Amino acid sequence: MNEYDESNYSHIKVIKSDGTQVKFDIDKPRKWADYATRLGIEGKTLLEETVERLPSVVTTKEIHSTMIDICIDKKEKLYSRIAARLEYATIRKAMMRNLGMNDKTGTFEDIYNKFRDLGVWDKNHVPEYKPEYATLYESLYDERFEYWQIKQWKDKYGQKYNGEVIETPHMGAIGIALSIHGDNFEQVKLLTKGIVTGKLNMPTPVINGCRNGDFDSISCCVIRSGDTIESIGVAQHVAYSMTAKKAGIGIRFDTRSLGNSVKNGAVEHLGKVPIYAEVDKAVKMFTQISRGGSATVTFSVYDPEVMELLMLKTQRIAENKRVDKIDYSMAFDNKFLDAVQSGDVIQTKSVDGTLGPIHKARDILKSFLMARQETGRIYAINVDVANDHTPFEDEIYQSNLCQEIFLPTKPYTDMYDLYQEGDSEGEIAFCSIGGMNISQLKPVEYEEYAECMVRTINKLIDKAPMMTESLKRLIIKRRSLGIGILGLADWLYNEGLSYADKDKIEEVAERHYYYLLKASIKLAEEGVYPAVKGIKKDWLPIDTKHSDKEATFDWESLRGRDRANSVLVAHMPTEASSQFSGAYNGLYPARQQIITKVSRTGRILFIGKPVKEFAWDLDNNVIADMYSVVQGYTDQGISADFYIVPKQYPGGKVPLSLLMKQFMYHFRIGNKSMYYQNTFDDNGGDFNSQISKDEEGCESGSCSL
Repeated sequence: MNEYDESNYSHIKVIKSDGTQVKFDIDKPRKWADYATRLGIEGKTLLEETVERLPSVVTTKEIHSTMIDICIDKKEKLYSRIAARLEYATIRKAMMRNLGMNDKTGTFEDIYNKFRDLGVWDKNHVPEYKPEYATLYESLYDERFEYWQIKQWKDKYGQKYNGEVIETPHMGAIGIALSIHGDNFEQVKLLTKGIVTGKLNMPTPVINGCRNGDFDSISCCVIRSGDTIESIGVAQHVAYSMTAKKAGIGIRFDTRSLGNSVKNGAVEHLGKVPIYAEVDKAVKMFTQISRGGSATVTFSVYDPEVMELLMLKTQRIAENKRVDKIDYSMAFDNKFLDAVQSGDVIQTKSVDGTLGPIHKARDILKSFLMARQETGRIYAINVDVANDHTPFEDEIYQSNLCQEIFLPTKPYTDMYDLYQEGDSEGEIAFCSIGGMNISQLKPVEYEEYAECMVRTINKLIDKAPMMTESLKRLIIKRRSLGIGILGLADWLYNEGLSYADKDKIEEVAERHYYYLLKASIKLAEEGVYPAVKGIKKDWLPIDTKHSDKEATFDWESLRGRDRANSVLVAHMPTEASSQFSGAYNGLYPARQQIITKVSRTGRILFIGKPVKEFAWDLDNNVIADMYSVVQGYTDQGISADFYIVPKQYPGGKVPLSLLMKQFMYHFRIGNKSMYYQNTFDDNGGDFNSQISKDEEGCESGSCSL
C-alpha cells in the first residue's frame, strides 16, 4: 500500500497520550488493513474508509474505534472478525499500560502472578501458580472469539485495573474455574474449556466475579409475604437486600384486598397497589453490574383486586396510579381454565375470607390478554401443573422474575423469624442457574459436561454469602439448581430439523435431565453433599410428563436414589450471555440473524448462524408444543416467550379470540408458565427489544444467563 495517497491524510493530527500532537502515521493502522487482506477483504479500501471518517484532530483510541465502527456497519462475518481483533488489541494495550506486559510479550506464569499480586485475582480464592495451568492455557489459546464475544467480555465480564479491562477471556476462564474448583484440576479443565468453547454458560455475576472474591452468584430469589405488617416488612427487606446481591426477585403478597377490614373495622385496607409500589422502589435502589434491579409480582386470579392489578402496567389507568416499572404474573389453576372453557364465573375471595366480586372467567382472561398485548410483559403461571410436575412435597405458589423457577415458599412472621439462629417459620426460595449449549456439545460428551455443571453450581452455592444464617440454611437444605438449554435454534439448523420436530426436541430435553440427575445422584453417593429432604424421592419426570413419547434412557435405574439437589432444570432467557457462547437465545427461535445492540461502551454486532425459520414465521401452537415436550423433562419451568405479527391480521390487530385459544392450548398441554409476548411492529422492529430486556428483564443480574 505504498501507493496510498499521502494527501488524503496529511491534514490529520493525532493526539498522543501525553497530550502532544503529531502527524498521522499511516503505518500504524496499516497492519489492520494487512490483516483484513489476509482474511480476503480489500484492506486498502477499509483503511481509506477509516481515514475518510476521521476528524482533523483525533486520538489513537478514536482511530481504533472508527475502524471498528466501519467493520460493524458492514454487518458481515469477515469484517466482524477484524473488529474482534481490534477489540482484542485494546485489552492487550491496557495490559501493557497496567502490567508492563501482555499475552504476547509476557508468559502466562508472569501474568498469573501479577494478577494475584495486584489483587485483580483474590489470593484467597485463586491458588498459587502451577505449571499445569499454563499447559491448560496453551491448549486453549488458539480458540478465537468473535467480535460480539470480545465486546461482551469487555463490557461485562473482564476484570479491571485502573478502570481498564486487563484480562483476556482465556485467562479469565481459568481464573473463574480455579476459584470455584481449586485443586480439582479435572473440573477446572472442563469448566475452563466449557466457557472458552461456549459449551457451558454461566450467569453474568459468576463470569464477572469469583476470581476476585465476589461469590454473590445466587441467581433467583423467590419471596412470599403473609398478611401482617411484620411479614410484609420482611418481604420488602429481603427484596431490597437480595437485589443488592444481584439476585432477580419474584415476590407474592398474600395480603388482604382494598376495602377489607383492618383492626376490627377501625380502618379499611389500602389494598396491594401501595405494597407493590414499595417493591418497585426497593429493587430500583441498586445497580446490578449493567442494569437496575427488577421484580415480578405474582397475584392470584381469585384475588378480589384482580381486574385492577392486571391494569397496573398499562395506560388504561391514570398515570399517578400506575406501578409499571415492575412486571406482573397472574397465578391460576385448572379450575380457572375449565371456567374459561365452559363460560362460567369465578368467585374472588380475600385472604381473610371476605368474598369479592364475581367475574366471568373469560372476562378476566380477556383483560389479561389485552394488558399483555399492550405491554408484552404480563405473565401467567398454572400452579396446578407446577405442583403436579415436581419432586417437591411442599406447595408452590409463585414463580420468579422470569417465570422459569418453581420452588416452595412460606411467609416469615417477622424480622426475628428471619434473623434467628434456630429454625424459621418462613422459607424464601433460591435457585442457582447455568446453561448448556447443545449446538456445541456432542452427545458423547454431554454426561461429563452435565456433571461439571452440577459440581460447579453446587460449589457456588457453598461459597455464596447470604444475608442471614437462616437463608444460608435454606439454600443448603434445598440446593435448587436451574440448568437450562441454549442454542436450540442453532442445533435444529445443524441437524436439518425444525421447531415442529417435537419428538427430536424431546430427546434432547430427556438427555439433558437424565445426565444432570445422574450427576446429582453421584454427588450424593460421594457424601460431599448429603441427600436433600422435602422431595418425593421416587418421582421422575416420566411419571407426570404430558407427552406420550416413550423414554429412551433407563430412568428406572435412577428411581428412588438419593440426590444432592432438590431440582435440577429450568430454562431461562440467556440473552447477552448466549451471544458470548456463540448461540441463539435459550430455547427460543431466532428473531433475526443479525442483531446490533447498544452497550455502555459502543455497539455490539451479533451475527448468528444461518437458520431456516424465524420466530415470526412460526405458529405459536408449534412453539407451545416445543415448550411442552421440554417441560416434560424439566422439574422447574420455562421462560416461555411468544411471538405476534399484527400486520398478518385484518386491520393490524390480532383477534382476541385467537389469543384466548393460544393461551388455552399452551396451558392445556402441560406448560407451567407464559413469559414475554414479543410483537413485530410495522417498521420491522421488535416491540420487546433486546435492549429493553437487558435493562429491565433478567439478563444482566443473576436471575438470568
